[in-house]
Amino acid sequence: LIPILAVLNESELYKTWIPQYTVPRLEVVKSEKLCQSGRVSQTILVETEVPWPIAKRELILKAVACDDIIDSEGNDYDNDDGINNNRDSNGRRKDDGGASRILVRIQSLDCEDNGEDGLEILPAKNGVRIKVDGGFVFEKCPADHPMAKKKKSSSSDDHHHHHHDADDNLILLTFTFSVDPKLPILPQSVLNFFLRTAMRQIWGMFLHVAEEVGDGKRPAHSDAIARKR
Repeated sequence: LIPILAVLNESELYKTWIPQYTVPRLEVVKSEKLCQSGRVSQTILVETEVPWPIAKRELILKAVACDDIIDSEGNDYDNDDGINNNRDSNGRRKDDGGASRILVRIQSLDCEDNGEDGLEILPAKNGVRIKVDGGFVFEKCPADHPMAKKKKSSSSDDHHHHHHDADDNLILLTFTFSVDPKLPILPQSVLNFFLRTAMRQIWGMFLHVAEEVGDGKRPAHSDAIARKR
């Protein structure tokens, strides 16, 4: 889980791993953290070059994280704003001690959000500002989930006892994402195909980088994790 969160949290390193394309041109040329409002909650600026004659695309993205984590003793923790949403006014857990989760909400900001988190948000100067909405949910993978069953069936009977603990620690990561790239000149079907293809490759690279972070093959991420401990 830590490597995955590290890849998400280190927004200034996005440019080092997000796939870049030359034909058609699609390249992240800037990834800048504008403010950090919590351990994971932050607002970033991303600028992307796209094929001529389409203007550069700009995104101001705010990510807000909260958790519903229960440790081995049944304790839970506050979210990034210092608020515990897991218990009622009498201190009882609202979900009777259900599954632990981490949620990250991502949403674009624009001029109407000027002043949020102390940021001055003016109209885009060098391109077109796009809109994004989505989020991540991290939770323990239910035993009856299709992917859990697939992993269990892929383990041979001879090695079943070695995989038991790993199966218990499987994490289910759910990602939802919608984007308005502000390209009315292109048919929606073309946009959908291109965005699905790009997001599939970005998602694959994201998981690959997280695996490399876990294996210690990404020194920049490892250094960032060490600094925040």
